[in-house]
Amino acid sequence: MQDLTTVKDGQKISALICMTDIIGFSQISQSQNMEILYKFLKDFASITFKKIERTAGKIIKYIGDSSLIIFPDDSVDEGVQVLLELKDELEGYFKKNGFTNKITFCLHFGEVIAGRFPPFDSIDVLGDTVNIAFMLDRGHYRGGFVITPQVFRKLKPATRKQFHKFTPPVVYLAG
Repeated sequence: MQDLTTVKDGQKISALICMTDIIGFSQISQSQNMEILYKFLKDFASITFKKIERTAGKIIKYIGDSSLIIFPDDSVDEGVQVLLELKDELEGYFKKNGFTNKITFCLHFGEVIAGRFPPFDSIDVLGDTVNIAFMLDRGHYRGGFVITPQVFRKLKPATRKQFHKFTPPVVYLAG
């Protein structure tokens, strides 16, 4: 299993990239006080971290109500399963706390380059794979769980059964 903690600055790796985005977060930020907003995002990060820390995956960063998560090449199936569970867990938290929000999960697989950018020592990733995952958060599947054909091809047959084909463009949606 590839260890993401040993990735070198400037190293190219193949990986599963996941971008998440909470739908309707702007309404929450406009209708709630900062303390509630802070707790909401802190809980979002805590739930995400607890789910990812026990896997080969790594949370690269949070950007407001979004996150960037990576899984190594040899953990794509595990990553998809864990991320499906995480989506359910986060939406359960939202509902339990009186929020009707959904969260979009967009996944793509391919090559990225890892880097450390001053003043931060933590690893970041960039490249077309990240851009594709980010750009999937559009239209018909907002609030859904969407994977590209590149991810679908890496999945075990049992995991593939959780998805159905959607076009255009070709993507696979959970449920």
